[in-house]
Amino acid sequence: MTSTAFDGAWIRILMGYAMQLPHYIVAVVGIVLAVARWKRHPKVSMLALIGFGASLLIGLITVPVGA
Repeated sequence: MTSTAFDGAWIRILMGYAMQLPHYIVAVVGIVLAVARWKRHPKVSMLALIGFGASLLIGLITVPVGA
């Protein structure tokens, strides 16, 4: 089976997501910490949850293209 341009595009997309992996990890850890601290600091936790959630969502929706 030969590699096509379409296969190369998928590889570039996956490489782009792999390059963003540290961002995804930080966002997930931030979400977990915000939920864990919800009872102590509800307002700050809500803002952190919105921020980290939006960052994670935008990072997953946009299609990163590896260099």
